[in-house]
Amino acid sequence: MKKIATIFPDATSVHLSKDVGLIPTYFSEHLGYDNLFISYKNGQDHIQSKLLNIVYMSKRKIKFFVDWTVVSYLCKQAKNIDILHLFHFSLPSIIYGLIYKLFNRHGKLYLKLDLNEKQFFEYKRLLILHSFIGRKLAPMLEFCMINACDCISSETIKSIENLKHDFPRITKRIIHIPNGVDDKFIENNIKIKPFNQRENIILHISRIGSYQKNTELLVQSFALSSLTDWKLYLIGPIEAHFLEWIKDTYSNNPELIQRIVIIGNITNRSELFEYFNIAKFLALSSRYEGFPVVFAEALYFGLKIITTNVSGAEEATRKNSFGFIVMSEDPKIYAQALNSECISKGHNESDFKKIIAYSHTNLKWSNQVEKIHALLWKS
Repeated sequence: MKKIATIFPDATSVHLSKDVGLIPTYFSEHLGYDNLFISYKNGQDHIQSKLLNIVYMSKRKIKFFVDWTVVSYLCKQAKNIDILHLFHFSLPSIIYGLIYKLFNRHGKLYLKLDLNEKQFFEYKRLLILHSFIGRKLAPMLEFCMINACDCISSETIKSIENLKHDFPRITKRIIHIPNGVDDKFIENNIKIKPFNQRENIILHISRIGSYQKNTELLVQSFALSSLTDWKLYLIGPIEAHFLEWIKDTYSNNPELIQRIVIIGNITNRSELFEYFNIAKFLALSSRYEGFPVVFAEALYFGLKIITTNVSGAEEATRKNSFGFIVMSEDPKIYAQALNSECISKGHNESDFKKIIAYSHTNLKWSNQVEKIHALLWKS
């Protein structure tokens, strides 16, 4: 049996239901691979899984931003790994990838990037690499790593275009893989409700109060909108300062207490998916994103998406066919978009079926891993 090994030293339980844990899981469950998941026991939230064979590393040995405990593991075990699965175009991933290829030149190297447009240029410059190991050595390592990879995937079309432009020699090894949905879990645990059972609910699922997610913009916009018979559900871990901010918002707009429902963090996946199952829209107000998992999950349940102009927005909305991209962070303009999408245009049975059909074809991890696997063994 072939073996895939995923290296993600900082994994916590939340990563298991995202690409980090789902890719090796689907390689095993769908493609018949044995898997290894190499990480550490990170505090009290160390990972546990019945579907992943977790290898807990011993004490970290960090020097020059690289974990030499991981390097030592690869030196010993590379020959027993058929596919090495790494994340991010970073100095550690470059070192791990090159060590793996040094000890197993027939092994396959898969690099998954998690890039928005802004991050692409940060990766490209490799600032840490250039600062600490020199301008002459850095490009050489970068060149070796890129050429060593058998498959490089990224979540957005824009990042794929940038990669192919900068690395034209390996365009055939670069593939667009948006973050997908755990379709097997949903099929086994959730029955997707038809459109006529959906309510006037807008979901916002994020790290609420974080700078990136910019939830305040959405709340302000919802308060300015005409959606008096709609509710906004806020789901996710909440930062303390946001709770103070929302209290002030409620005191100035007491009618919002019944319309903006703070759910908080949900760790039970079935419970989370049931919120998708009753809603009509997902709204994001992020300052930057790649193609977040919540886009795929919303589409899988037939929701339309209203979002700021983040990197994955065009793909998620299919250029406004499955929702709307708000081109401004002005609450008044975002409020107008809410009114237009939820009231004027609305959601309907026909669009619901189109979204379901598209997402169930293009956003299943069971389908995504087949594409990755085909490219890995083609090279």
